Amino acid sequence: MPLAVFGCPGRYVQGRDATAQLGEQLQKVGIESPIVILASGSASRLLAATWQATLPAAGYQYSVVKFNGECCASEIERLAEEGRRAGAKAIVGCGGGKVLDTAKASADLLQLPVACCPTVASSDAPCSALSVVYTPDGVVDHIRYYKRHPNLILVDTSVIAAAPKRLLVAGIGDALATYFEGRATYESHSSNVLGGACTISGLALAKLCYETLLKDARAACAAAEAGVVTPALERIVEANTLLSGLGFESAGLAVAHSVHNGLTKAPGTHAMLHGEKVAFGTVTQLVLEGRPHEELDTVYKFCLSVGLPVTLGQIGVDASDAALLQACAEKAVLQGESCHNEPFKVTAEAPGGASALSSVFTMLNSAIGAGVLSLPFAFRAAGWAGGLLLTAAVAAVEGFTMYVIARYAEWTGSKTYSDLVRKLLGRKAALSMSLGLLFYTYGAATAYMIILGDCFQPLLEGHFGQVWWTARTAVIPALSAATMLPLCFPRTLDAISGFSSITLYALIVVVGCIVTRSWEAVHAATYDWSLVRPFTGSLSFLDALPILAFGFQCHTNLAAVFHELEDEPDLFGSAANLAGIMTQAGAASPVAGAAAGSDAGNGNGSEQHAQQAQQAQQAQRAEQVVLLRNPPRRFVRPVQRTQKLLGMVQVLCASIGLTAIFYCLVGMFGYLEFPASAHSNILLNYSDKDKLMALARVLVGIIQIVHYPVNHFPARNASRDLLAQLTGRSFEGWRFNTTEVFVFYAATLALSLVVSDLGQVFKLIGGSTGAFFIFMMPGAFLIQYAYNKHLHLREGAWEPLLSDEDEEAEAGSSSAATAAGAGTAAGAAAGAAPQRAQRRARRQEEYHVLGSKLFWAGCVLQLAGAGLLALTIYTLLPPPI
Repeated sequence: MPLAVFGCPGRYVQGRDATAQLGEQLQKVGIESPIVILASGSASRLLAATWQATLPAAGYQYSVVKFNGECCASEIERLAEEGRRAGAKAIVGCGGGKVLDTAKASADLLQLPVACCPTVASSDAPCSALSVVYTPDGVVDHIRYYKRHPNLILVDTSVIAAAPKRLLVAGIGDALATYFEGRATYESHSSNVLGGACTISGLALAKLCYETLLKDARAACAAAEAGVVTPALERIVEANTLLSGLGFESAGLAVAHSVHNGLTKAPGTHAMLHGEKVAFGTVTQLVLEGRPHEELDTVYKFCLSVGLPVTLGQIGVDASDAALLQACAEKAVLQGESCHNEPFKVTAEAPGGASALSSVFTMLNSAIGAGVLSLPFAFRAAGWAGGLLLTAAVAAVEGFTMYVIARYAEWTGSKTYSDLVRKLLGRKAALSMSLGLLFYTYGAATAYMIILGDCFQPLLEGHFGQVWWTARTAVIPALSAATMLPLCFPRTLDAISGFSSITLYALIVVVGCIVTRSWEAVHAATYDWSLVRPFTGSLSFLDALPILAFGFQCHTNLAAVFHELEDEPDLFGSAANLAGIMTQAGAASPVAGAAAGSDAGNGNGSEQHAQQAQQAQQAQRAEQVVLLRNPPRRFVRPVQRTQKLLGMVQVLCASIGLTAIFYCLVGMFGYLEFPASAHSNILLNYSDKDKLMALARVLVGIIQIVHYPVNHFPARNASRDLLAQLTGRSFEGWRFNTTEVFVFYAATLALSLVVSDLGQVFKLIGGSTGAFFIFMMPGAFLIQYAYNKHLHLREGAWEPLLSDEDEEAEAGSSSAATAAGAGTAAGAAAGAAPQRAQRRARRQEEYHVLGSKLFWAGCVLQLAGAGLLALTIYTLLPPPI
């Protein structure tokens, strides 16, 4: 595990008229005379008199070099040459981010100390040990990293208050990305900017930065517009400069800054400030990561409230120029870019989304597998009526738990079941989840290989005779290596969705074969109807529950299926309606900049943004963010069901309904044909010479071939998550995938050659890990969510940060501040506090965890899981003598 690294500047000083103490502060960090000051034109005009009055008095000789406008290689070398000529003992940068980056780079060339005196709070550049170097044309060229941080940061808030408000807003945009990029770096176990592991100190500072922005940004913007220094402005300047600077270096960068770098390829963005493009990249990153809609809603509205851009048009990019957008995306994902710190692969290629129909096929393929062969045995144990009722009951309960998983996967932005468990229940629960998932997937895949041998080995032996290559020990390795193994290499479920449709068609034929033979049997003159019972009247029906639970189990893939589902799925609608915004499914997520919407201007004023948002809401297109060539995603509160979740409900209803129908047909007709002797593998009840059932054997074998790689997908995710938790490293790339595929295949092959009792395998898997994944984990999600809501309401953290009433209050405070200064803004904001307290008190009175339906539903699921596990143990134990 890499060492954690935290870095910071030698000294940070901030306050009114701080420039007057520049000489004194330089002495405190040991900087000697003479010094060279690199200054922008505006900095020289503002500060020249202060330098002349204070620096000589502190014993410093100095010369001023005017900044030429771009932090490029030629400008860095020019300043270094000026430093050599003056015999400088230090370099001082005064101005914006590019001035300071140039000063740091030149000081590094000369191996001299450097002091940064930002005159604007437009970025977090002052505190960092790096410089972003551009070409003379303004395109990001490379990043230079240094061994040392600046020796001194001196921030004069009087100067910053006099700067245009837009510069402060740009700094807010840059700081906004800090927490979200640090969080992504932490979750992916990637290195921070300093080359070490992400520190919790850095992440905590990044989170404090975000919280400070939400609390004080609007009041600070009002103060900047009035040109006054207020406590809110002081806090935002510190957040923009110090908290963000420390946070991004020691926590890490991710997609937001890569989007900024990519956007520099678009000439129209050169007039935009660094922080404005980074803020746009932050919105892109949150959508790309699939973060909870409440978080997206908060960030999106925050950007509108302070005047940060959220559309391509607002940053000067033509959304219809596909070639330009692709060029931006390709630059954003170059090797070494911070977007590769995300916990998933990021490429420039545009993904689509799995259609609702293909997702139904994938869900069917996940559910329908080896368990279908044991359904006649389950109906024999429960009776035909009992079997139908149990099938319907299990389908309904499991359908509910699948919905729970999909709902909270969307709420947490989880892409796998293990990821969902980690985010809701913690790392220890995720570790047990990964172990249980590995046990389940390896056991189920072993069953598929056993059935593969049972289906094809008798046919080959009957046709070619008993030779070495028709033996079971030769048939299973040969067929599985030729069919199952290659299908395990694709990295997404949608990549094999075309094969998944084979399952449905094959199953229809298998059901037809069983129904045909059963129809013939029940119409024979010798058929004994007295053996057929609606209910067994004994505890033997308990044998059916674990089998049926296993038969419907597709929960382990559900989070992945939901993640890959298109954003506006419609199972019963026309696919042509989405053709313009959908592309073919791909294995990776894209990075690019984003957002559909108005192309009107830069939108620097908060009132203009508020008007734009109001008009967009009236047109039902508000708060919509679109990734490059990605379907639109609407920002809604979690209490509402998104279009994607509603589409997933259609997918669940269709897949569970079809599965239940097929299971009832197979179980019912198989039981009618063999009411007293139905085997746990129904194929063993038929003669090897029955040609129709020989066809059924082949098709059942094909079903297992297709189902094996679908079952392998969660095994790969569980292995990756388990290794990441144990080692603290990220496991991606073709080497890990290839190794994991061969390990999974070899292990399941070895088990299939030594295990033969299929019925006991189904009971063990269905009753143990099935109870864990199907009932206990979704129940735990419901209980945890209800309990968290209970705590948050009492701590005041559950209240939306930007409710309608808050927005009205803030709008009033903003207009008041424009007329009368920041003091009026603070008074208006304080007047809204009692309203928020009253709303919080009402929510506390209305909600308690013990009165939550979610809490009690979770408890019922826990009991159901425990009961299924107890029944499984009971049925597996040998009867008493």
